[in-house]
Amino acid sequence: MSQKRRFSRNIHAGAYIDAFLVAAVGTILVIRFYLHVTGYPQIGGGTLHVAHMLWGGLLMAASIGILFSFLSRTATYIAVIIGGIGFGTFIDEVGKFVTRDNDYFFQPAVAIMYGTFVVFYLVGRLVHGRRAFTQTEYLANALDEMQELVIDELDEDENARIQSYLDKSNPNHPLTQPLNRALAEARPHASARPDWFGQFRRWLRRLYRRVADLPGFDKVVIIFFAGQLVVKSMYLFALIFLQDADPVMILDRRVVAHLAAIAQDLTFAETAEIIVGVVAAVFILMGIVTVYKSRLRAYRFFRASILVNIFLTEIFVFAQEEFGALVGFVFNLTVLIILNYLIERETLRLHDKGIYGDGAESKQDAGT
Repeated sequence: MSQKRRFSRNIHAGAYIDAFLVAAVGTILVIRFYLHVTGYPQIGGGTLHVAHMLWGGLLMAASIGILFSFLSRTATYIAVIIGGIGFGTFIDEVGKFVTRDNDYFFQPAVAIMYGTFVVFYLVGRLVHGRRAFTQTEYLANALDEMQELVIDELDEDENARIQSYLDKSNPNHPLTQPLNRALAEARPHASARPDWFGQFRRWLRRLYRRVADLPGFDKVVIIFFAGQLVVKSMYLFALIFLQDADPVMILDRRVVAHLAAIAQDLTFAETAEIIVGVVAAVFILMGIVTVYKSRLRAYRFFRASILVNIFLTEIFVFAQEEFGALVGFVFNLTVLIILNYLIERETLRLHDKGIYGDGAESKQDAGT
């Protein structure tokens, strides 16, 4: 029986949340790096100062305007990214508005920013991941994506995704069968005149498909993340034991006492970096252990580790070295894009085999 809700959730909301927050964090890193290398210039002369927070508000308004004005997922993604850039530009100056002397370099401002990102992400995941999507929500999302037939004809991946939504919709709803027929009659092929974004997106999909279908690709993914686990473990070891510490104490039986002494000398950023580094390492380890039981679940654990790196680790690294954080952000962003594609492809592969579940995560497979 189909359960109706006043507000039907967007299955792609998780991807939108990721893109929004990645754009926001990336913007903060870019702004801080730019201001650092340019000597923190003041725009507006001696009397006026045009804070970049104002540009952030303008970009967020532009994002809302795009959502109001245009249809299609392409427009939505562009609006999400612009909105994320605007929000990052806005919240970067939070230090000025929580201190009496308008201190842009207020140290706890970093904690305020990362706390905001974490809460935003967790609330979004709570709304969209707590309960399974209903048949009505699957049908509503299928209907929404069918507009691509008019705007920019469906490609193979989009066709398969919509079909998976329709398969999970209420078969007795008056729209389910007509949409099934319309989808069957619309042969997936590239649009005769796709826009530049559509061409780029389809080129990436073809490239990803070729690479993902190579023999041993899964093993390469496992080796890559196992390597990350080793590197992260070595980094945390060095950060804890080898920073202003006597190497001999590593072999000392009173290692707990030594760790407590070291912890007192660590800065807030260093302590937070160690904690979130351990969390990211645990996610990687869980993914490696799970991969042979469920590739989809393993990919999600790997993605969780990357999201921890982007939303938390990079901000604390930035507190110590701007350029290093920027390079790390670009690397993690690239890995996140690849993982999102792998999750989508694995979900569609399970659907093609008639498998609509994946253990405990079966209810959300199509929502990645």
